Amino acid sequence: MIKDKITPELKAKFSQEINKTITDGNEHGFLICHDNGNLSPSEAIIGENDNINFMDIKSICPSKIQGDFHTHSPKSDMKNFIEREIPEEKVLDSTIKDITIKLFNKNGISTTTPSHGDLLGLLVLKNKGKIIGTVCTGSDAEPDRVECWTTRDNINNDHYKRASVEIQDNKLVRNPPHPWIKPLFNREIINLERQ
Repeated sequence: MIKDKITPELKAKFSQEINKTITDGNEHGFLICHDNGNLSPSEAIIGENDNINFMDIKSICPSKIQGDFHTHSPKSDMKNFIEREIPEEKVLDSTIKDITIKLFNKNGISTTTPSHGDLLGLLVLKNKGKIIGTVCTGSDAEPDRVECWTTRDNINNDHYKRASVEIQDNKLVRNPPHPWIKPLFNREIINLERQ
């Protein structure tokens, strides 16, 4: 489990990157470095509105890479959709946020749940020995929470092979986590609200 290892520094960095996404609608994030059991953030990078690539900073962690944190922008996506499809409607920001959260919940996930592709990528990198195995995600719709999914010990070669195949399918990577992949992870919620 990773929740107990999340430092105030990491929480502050989570909030900082989520606020950037609220401002510009792009994904933001950083690697979570692992050094003798201590976790720390790498430098932050900016992605696009539905994509982020950590390849340019993969060597920035001094020791090992625990995984990554990145944001999603479902509220911004919903706002853009409404403005594009029904521009005559003036919808309050709070209403857009509520609708976005309800739609995700209706599908059995939250706005902070990593995508199927996020989890596939994590398995592929873990199998190659490049990371220990955690992905944490935040969103512009629920800025006070982060979900961290960390690999369990029950992963076998069939899981790794399936992940390597499925990550090639662009239709699958944007899906919510599929049923077969969920049991391979411990899911934890990190509360970012001021105590």
